[in-house]
Amino acid sequence: MTLDLNPFFFKGGSVGCLLIHGGTGSPPEMRGMGEYLAGKGLTVLGVRLAGHGTTPEDLATKSWRDLIASAEEGLSRLQAQCYHVFVAGLSLGGLITLYLAAHHPIQGAIVMSAPAYIKDWRLRLLPVLKLFIKWFHSSGELDLTDPEAGQRVFFYRRIPTAFRAGPHLHLAGAGAPPQPGRTAAARGAPEPGAGRGASAHHAGRSRPHHPPGERPVHLRPRRLSR
Repeated sequence: MTLDLNPFFFKGGSVGCLLIHGGTGSPPEMRGMGEYLAGKGLTVLGVRLAGHGTTPEDLATKSWRDLIASAEEGLSRLQAQCYHVFVAGLSLGGLITLYLAAHHPIQGAIVMSAPAYIKDWRLRLLPVLKLFIKWFHSSGELDLTDPEAGQRVFFYRRIPTAFRAGPHLHLAGAGAPPQPGRTAAARGAPEPGAGRGASAHHAGRSRPHHPPGERPVHLRPRRLSR
């Protein structure tokens, strides 16, 4: 089975969702969720983070800022087309989701299996170890209950030592605080000073009303079977 490692996009209504895969992973791991949301009428974009879905050598040249830039580019694309935009991320993608929620006006954040903080004294040695140990080799074992899920996942077995914890250390726990005036917008509440006749602005542009005849989408939470 040949996986398409490129970003995916499903055109839907005025509610959008940005999907962000995990570290060393790729967009296919989020495609199943994307197809489900698209089936509910959402516009869905699954981004590919910088250095992912290419080669380990390419990933070795990327910093956490490059990963953020990939997600921000996808967010801007969705915000140009949708009235409401949600962001969902897995693992490292979840940390990037929280970063976006702190720095951009989004309607909501869905964070899956993201570390709140990393507490390991060995991580302090990385600045020195990466000079001598260039690569970390993964066993390639997957902890998945679905036997067919492994066919829909692509990730690197050889990981740059500098990447092993670099982005997580920058994004976990410490993430930058929300910018003034952004917190209310991220929750969908009016920003201070936005009266009834005021125009709401989103990412530097005027936000339109819902298109005529288009109804808002409501997603009902479901318990996942193990």
